Amino acid sequence: MLTRIYAAQSCPEAEIVISLLRVDGLHPLDLERSPNVCLAGADLWYYVRIPTDEVEAARNILRSTGFERGLA
Repeated sequence: MLTRIYAAQSCPEAEIVISLLRVDGLHPLDLERSPNVCLAGADLWYYVRIPTDEVEAARNILRSTGFERGLA
């Protein structure tokens, strides 16, 4: 099962977070495979999803690298 870990305001920001998590050995879902819905006015965020058993490690990584603002 996947858990939403981060809400990015742009696609590039989400890709940076995904890359950061991958470098540390975690397994975030590719944005291309993510169920994001970005219809006009619907939801303009890009969500990073990660396996549920990696959530705590991902939160620690994001907090320690300055990405705590977008933590979900």
